[in-house]
Amino acid sequence: MSEPSPAEHLATHRRTILFRSLLAGAAGLVPVPYLDDILAGQVRAGLVRRIADLRRVDVDRNAVAELSLPSGGRVLNAASMGAILIGGAKKVWRRVAASLLVVRRADEAMQTFQIGTLFDHYCARHHVGLGLDGTKARALRDAMDKAVRQARSQTMEDAFQRTLNTSRKLAGRLSRRFLVEKVETELAGPATQYVAALVGAFDVAWAPHKQAQLEGPKPPEK
Repeated sequence: MSEPSPAEHLATHRRTILFRSLLAGAAGLVPVPYLDDILAGQVRAGLVRRIADLRRVDVDRNAVAELSLPSGGRVLNAASMGAILIGGAKKVWRRVAASLLVVRRADEAMQTFQIGTLFDHYCARHHVGLGLDGTKARALRDAMDKAVRQARSQTMEDAFQRTLNTSRKLAGRLSRRFLVEKVETELAGPATQYVAALVGAFDVAWAPHKQAQLEGPKPPEK
């Protein structure tokens, strides 16, 4: 009898996370500076609240904000510049801007998938005590970002890009359910290995924080 996958508990909400990832990726196509960030952030915020509700973990507004904020980076900044350039007169600049927005779309979708997956994992395996406030969520997000950097996979990123291209073509012909099922099927191979590496890296990054929470505050020295 084979042992269960270390990420098997994440299968329950995988389609919810994938659907919100597609929505966040679509928000990245809005050709208005900062508006795409806001829209994608709102999608991630809704996903965090939904997972928290499903896992019965209380989260306050500050915690949701900490977990749903976009990660900074040169690719994101370049993509925002691309959005501005769409209004330019020259065709060449419009082409460059459009290509950057495609990069942004994949990045937003991937980031939403990562945050949703790791938050689901945290709620299922690591949450202790009462609710999650802004201070705890900030430490949680730092551990998530560290895990994302540690588990970075070009194979997964390429698979996400191909899947997003496919989903855009099929979005008008398939229902939400069948579209998400197709995305899940296409990502199955790369996602299985990537998610296992991602949650493994997170477990290591979060271990000191969890231990500190279990031990509780230290009594003042006499």
